[in-house]
Amino acid sequence: MLGCPSAKYKWCSSTYSPVGTTVGGTTTYSSGTQATYTCTGDFPFPASVSDALTCNAGTWNPASAPLCIAVCSAAPSASANGNAPTYSIAAVTIGGNTKYKHQTIATYTCLSTFSFATSASDTLTCNAGTWSPSTPPTCEAVCTTAPSPQGNSAGPNYSPAAISGTLTYKKGTTAVYTCSGSFAFATTESDTLTCGSVSSSAWEKTVSPTCTAGMLLYQ
Repeated sequence: MLGCPSAKYKWCSSTYSPVGTTVGGTTTYSSGTQATYTCTGDFPFPASVSDALTCNAGTWNPASAPLCIAVCSAAPSASANGNAPTYSIAAVTIGGNTKYKHQTIATYTCLSTFSFATSASDTLTCNAGTWSPSTPPTCEAVCTTAPSPQGNSAGPNYSPAAISGTLTYKKGTTAVYTCSGSFAFATTESDTLTCGSVSSSAWEKTVSPTCTAGMLLYQ
């Protein structure tokens, strides 16, 4: 077997075990030979990638060399009212500095009574030396239970549901009310209240929408 696939970047090199045999300027390797790659500088292999190829009856397996990919520095600091992120892959030390490999996920959490908006992701991902997204999610105050239904109305039904283990709701949560029987909401009145749409940690109104009696039509 001829030499294994070339390292994909100049900062990656390979060693063989056992060493090859050179005849007429051509080096070949016996079946079972293992080629182990190393990276230099801030370009280690991702955590999920093997650093070795094995010669198997004339073919290297895997068929391509592993890729050295840039690492990330620590993820951005948490926003106000947030906790420092935790990482899915342990940090590595390169040149005395703490780094995180490609594909590492940084997960953020908020302090009690705060949460991320319904549309926000709580994670950043290290992508070839850069965190994506580039900024941490913002922790925002949460809403308590929406106003109780009045008279002939029922509800509310929340979307999404309350934060697990609490009766608090993220910014952007909707509370939808319904009317019973022949009652209905006036055309000028919405059946929905939204958390944080007017001011932080508050429903847009302090009272629920009112159901009014419908009009019967006679021939």
